[in-house]
Order: sequence, then structure tokens, then C-alpha cells
Amino acid sequence: MYTNEDEDVDKLFFAAATNGINYVRGVLEKNPSMLNIKNEEERTLVFYPVLYRSLDMLKLILSFKPDLSIKDKFGLTVYDYAYNLNKNFSREYLGYLNHLNQEKEEEEEEEKEYENQLKKNWENSLSIHNDLHIHYYSDYSDSDSDDE
Repeated sequence: MYTNEDEDVDKLFFAAATNGINYVRGVLEKNPSMLNIKNEEERTLVFYPVLYRSLDMLKLILSFKPDLSIKDKFGLTVYDYAYNLNKNFSREYLGYLNHLNQEKEEEEEEEKEYENQLKKNWENSLSIHNDLHIHYYSDYSDSDSDDE
């Protein structure tokens, strides 16, 4: 049975294939979970700007950070389609996709470094706290023994 949700998905894929940038942007801003939804060919939105050669649509969809490792029912990724289509035209797509993947990896590395730095800062602050605590109580117990 064909539902309203199926119709919405079909409209979204059609818009991605026909360069309906405003429609796709509006849907993804309202409902980001639509980004990696699959159609009957098990393709996600990011496949369509590559298949229909729309760099503007590709840039829009990639700005929402889709999963580029998803394979369609033929076992192909968006990279496979970009490469196997017109080789000259695809260089631009592949370059853009690789650039975004590199940015994503760099962001993940920066996040790890940030988390490690936070952990070090936390450990340092605990160490300082413990040192102060020990120093305070040793001073306190020294003053107690002075009183005797």
C-alpha cells in the first residue's frame, strides 16, 4: 500500500534528481532523518546529484553530512557512480567528496584531541586538588601537634 510517507520520500528523491534545491533544503532542515533514507533501489539522496550531475545539489546534501559508505542494491556507493560516470566531470565530484571526507576525519581527530585535553585538564585539576588537600591537612595536623 502506497502511503503519504512514501509520497513524501518520492517527492524528495525527485527534487534531488531535478535540482529542487529549496525543496530538499527545507525537508532536510525540518527532518534531518530523511538524509539517509533509502528508496526502492536502496539509494540515498546523495546518489541523485551525482547521477544527474548537479554539483550545487551535491554540495547542499553533503552539507548535511550523509553517510557516503551506503551501497545501493547493486553494491555500489556514491563514489562508484561518481567515478564511473563521465570521468572528467566526475573528477570535480570525487575531489569534492574526498575533500569533505578529509574535513570529516580532521574534525573527528580534533574532537579526540579536545577530549584528550579535557581529560588531561581534569586529571591535572584533581591532582592539584589532592595536593592542596594533602598540604592543608598536613598543615592542620602539624598545627595540632604544635598545640600539644
